[in-house]
Amino acid sequence: EGVIDALTKLRKKISREIVEDRTLSQKKNRCFTTSHKLYVRRSTNTGTYEQELLYQSPSTLDISSETFFKSKSPVSSYKLVN
Repeated sequence: EGVIDALTKLRKKISREIVEDRTLSQKKNRCFTTSHKLYVRRSTNTGTYEQELLYQSPSTLDISSETFFKSKSPVSSYKLVN
């Protein structure tokens, strides 16, 4: 019984460490950009919802999205934050 309790505690400790590592790595890999003012509006042509850009910082205007994404390592979409 003591061995089973020790194994259970070890498994819980390992799973807790895995969750902590994931949380830390997600915080380190987030991409933050300057504040953009976006709003969602319904398109009169297609009936779908679209985002429109009201303001974009001059520093980001010079960088094409193609250049930006080529220069960054692949990151899952859930890690990107605007």
